[in-house]
Amino acid sequence: MDTTNPSYYIIDVGLSRRLEVLCLRSTSTPGRFTYSLDEAQRIPESFLIQHLEIYDNGDTTRAILCDRLHAYTGDPMDFIKPLTLTKGAETWLSQRFQKVI
Repeated sequence: MDTTNPSYYIIDVGLSRRLEVLCLRSTSTPGRFTYSLDEAQRIPESFLIQHLEIYDNGDTTRAILCDRLHAYTGDPMDFIKPLTLTKGAETWLSQRFQKVI
């Protein structure tokens, strides 16, 4: 793993949910997505950080570390499932972060 500038895959959240398979941004055709890690585009972290609203906005796209996805042995769809917080974690977060209206 390159810890100086790790790479990320970009997940199309909506398409992945509709097709029930992880859809990653493709290297072969701009704007297209693939199921294959070999064909998926790798975005360097330095670039990703400058364009989070496009590549990791949490609503339509999500970035995942390439090494993390390669090492994961569970269902890849877990990466786009909503997080479920325990009551203790929810209390801890609410005490530290005030909701701004």
